[in-house]
Amino acid sequence: MKFKKIEHHQVKITKYYEVDDEVLIKEFGSVEEALEDNWEDFVDDTEPYDSEDDWVSDNKGTTEFEWEVVEDEEDLRKEFEDTLEEDDEMSDEEYDEMIGDIHEDNDD
Repeated sequence: MKFKKIEHHQVKITKYYEVDDEVLIKEFGSVEEALEDNWEDFVDDTEPYDSEDDWVSDNKGTTEFEWEVVEDEEDLRKEFEDTLEEDDEMSDEEYDEMIGDIHEDNDD
């Protein structure tokens, strides 16, 4: 007998960047102007030097699980494809609500 377990996870990825002051001055005129301007887009175009993954759902014990019995390999493949289609059909409002719930959990 075959079984399928679907885990719904939320992960928070923190990326660290370092940009030389000279580069900021060349791009924005001064470090102060960079901090007052749209520096986020500029920094986002550079490579981070480090990153951390925080699996919020695991750490807070809020991972949701679904179990199903799968009759054969073809059924397993079909169920997986159906699940992907359902995820793709999530509305922006549903996604925003889900993200809002995660942020509320993080504030606790």
